[in-house]
Amino acid sequence: MSGDNKGRPFKVRKGSRGVQMGLVAKNFTDLKRDGCKKLNMPLKELGSVTLTDDTVVDEEYFSTLPRNTVLCFRTEKDCGYQELLDKVEEVLDLNSSIEGPDLQEYIDKVHYEQDNVINILDYLRNVKSNPAENRHEDEAWFEGLPSKYKTKCQVLRDRAKARVQKYFNLTRTKLLPGDKTVSAEDDVDSTENTVDNKRAKDVLDNLRNRLKTNKYHQEYFDRSDTTEGRCCDETGKFECQGSYDRDACHARHTINPYLSRDTFIEFSSWNLDHQIEKSKEIIPRLKEAVFDNNPDRQVNWEYFYDLLFTMENLKLVHVSCHDKTDHKLTIDRSKMFVVR
Repeated sequence: MSGDNKGRPFKVRKGSRGVQMGLVAKNFTDLKRDGCKKLNMPLKELGSVTLTDDTVVDEEYFSTLPRNTVLCFRTEKDCGYQELLDKVEEVLDLNSSIEGPDLQEYIDKVHYEQDNVINILDYLRNVKSNPAENRHEDEAWFEGLPSKYKTKCQVLRDRAKARVQKYFNLTRTKLLPGDKTVSAEDDVDSTENTVDNKRAKDVLDNLRNRLKTNKYHQEYFDRSDTTEGRCCDETGKFECQGSYDRDACHARHTINPYLSRDTFIEFSSWNLDHQIEKSKEIIPRLKEAVFDNNPDRQVNWEYFYDLLFTMENLKLVHVSCHDKTDHKLTIDRSKMFVVR
């Protein structure tokens, strides 16, 4: 994304409640300079740039942000008590139906500690029991999306499907690098019919057919889904599952992309992270298995399917919990093959 010579559009505002203004920036330096000009803020007073959930954005993180992300320009004073009150008031304005006892019970749990204010805000942002679903109920949420989408669930299903398809297409490119004509939804039948390619095509066909049967796991992001595959609750709230080496997210990141256009855009920066890495470990081992010459065994493609496409190996994580260093996890080599 950082290589876009024309820059990317963003929306900037002062603190949590300022008026949003649009700009185009090629890099983080341009963003800070032009954003301060737009907001009439002296550059020397800029303390930090954050997402709407208070995640701090730096130069590296900026390169991963999707177009139209809302960014908050904050001075050093913005972390003061009044700013916290303003942010709570903002969320309360959006959730006017919150009942006092529900809010009080939650606040009591965190003992009013400032370190836990973000948890209070997350609770308030997601307490809304049923964010609007249909296009005619929330036109702003669908801004820029094709007219074929009539509900938010349709959009989020397609977003989940697209991510899973990308994993398949990467796998296919690595196994059959000479043929880029076939996508996740096509039959794998156009490559040169060598023995090795035949084995690769058979495995890819099995993976693709299972993906079709499972509808590319579009249920991952669908709040209306009733299976255990759904990663959110019935309101559409997602909880970060923590980095690959942790049992949970210690920052308690949450997001509800169904709530507003801003949270929907922000959700695209969340990752389905492979705990055992797909490019460094899973696909190389799959390729090794595909080109194995032992006639008494065949590739256990179902094992590789689970590693590549299911929550047995995937974790939904906030971008700051996405550890891009070497995970140093390996597959179970005893499961690579099944006896014929």
